[in-house]
Amino acid sequence: PRGGIEIITLAIRGEAETIKPILAKFELSQSDPSIAKKGRREVYFEGKWTQTDVFEMDKISAGNIIEGPAVVESWNTALIIPYGRKVTRDEYLNFVMEEL
Repeated sequence: PRGGIEIITLAIRGEAETIKPILAKFELSQSDPSIAKKGRREVYFEGKWTQTDVFEMDKISAGNIIEGPAVVESWNTALIIPYGRKVTRDEYLNFVMEEL
């Protein structure tokens, strides 16, 4: 046709084999995170100000457990642990939050 062709949608599918990554696995240490504790401060939980433990994220080791209420801080984020929850740092350095 004289007007040419207009393509509205184009879909492409590709497949490739990939190498499964090898994740670093860290040895679990004791559950006590006191080496990572920065101090305490007032934090607003459930309608009131509460003295709350504050921890440095980079100093929390695999196997450490922190019970809420608590705050875990890093230079670019914060992890808030409310009442009735605990956080465990697993062997891959993930933070896993569970009910107490």
